[in-house]
Amino acid sequence: MPFPSISALARKLPLAALLLAAAAALPGCEAFAPNTPFTALPDLQRAGLNQQWQTIIGLAGGERIVNAWRVGDSLYVTTNHKRLIRIVAASGVKAWDVQVGIQTQRIFRPVDLGNNRVLVLNQGSAFILDKAAGVVVASNTLNMIVTTDPIVDAASNTLCVGGLDYFYGLYLDQLGSRKWDVSAPQDLFAATPAVVGNTLLIASRQGHLWQIRAATGEWNWKDRKTNGEVVAPLASNGGALFVAALDQRVYAFAVANGGELWQVRLEGTLDKMPIPIRSQLLVPAGGKGLYSLSADTGDTQWIAPGVSQIATISGNHAWAQDAGGNLDSVSLDDGSILSSTPVPAAQLAVYNNSDDQLVVLINKAGVVGGFMPR
Repeated sequence: MPFPSISALARKLPLAALLLAAAAALPGCEAFAPNTPFTALPDLQRAGLNQQWQTIIGLAGGERIVNAWRVGDSLYVTTNHKRLIRIVAASGVKAWDVQVGIQTQRIFRPVDLGNNRVLVLNQGSAFILDKAAGVVVASNTLNMIVTTDPIVDAASNTLCVGGLDYFYGLYLDQLGSRKWDVSAPQDLFAATPAVVGNTLLIASRQGHLWQIRAATGEWNWKDRKTNGEVVAPLASNGGALFVAALDQRVYAFAVANGGELWQVRLEGTLDKMPIPIRSQLLVPAGGKGLYSLSADTGDTQWIAPGVSQIATISGNHAWAQDAGGNLDSVSLDDGSILSSTPVPAAQLAVYNNSDDQLVVLINKAGVVGGFMPR
């Protein structure tokens, strides 16, 4: 199946509206806000954290931080002016600051390709940047609208990415030529897939599920479905696939055959990735708090009211941001708040699942800070 043209996609008004709704539902895609006066991040020693570094992004008039990701040894930050900034995670040094695309296009989570190369996609183009210098070394216009963060299967030279009506496998070395596709008519893909081995677990916005092989796009199983729409990234502990849906339910499916293991209804908006940790599944629920579910049964173990974004898990507690802008230390045993420290003008707590346990916070003034547990 050839790519639908951009002009053809533009004529699909219901799908175009759906794409805008999907983008609005994802973290970092809220409406623009006015600039915040300069505010430094606070000393968090009383919260059990030692400051490692602080870096000022430097925001122009009307500019704001949109999103940030921890990728390998780097932190990548985007703004609504389509700047992409790389910060060295260990030192806080700002390595480079480049503009990628135009202001109407969203920038997706970068992929570290190794060999000093970073892959970056916006909604219509792919770029490979020199990781050290930030210089574009290759680029290509994609004849599609990108709707998910990219996944790379280097062993099969495949770039996997969601779009309207299809989930695509593209030739990585050609930055765009189609290798395979999975069809989802009158639908789109808004949720970043989960990766298990050499397979992808994907969900369309309408809740259709597949397990596909990254190299070929062939399915191991399909025809599984949630009752609600899916925009949150998918997660897996290897044996189960966890799907948070907008019908206020979390679903668990067996990775081996797609069979439903359990489902549970929670309060709040389920538009963020669930996080499996040991025997628990941590589920942020907008407007409610952080749930801990049994990964095996879905039974609720506890809820931490108001907790909204997990930054780092350290031992038996998680560092997380709450709806009031505080940095909380949350016990994974019972959900109790071990400490809570105000962070003025707080915006993002960047999720970090690497081994270094660095807690990265960003405020609305464009100040980025790295902190380590004592």
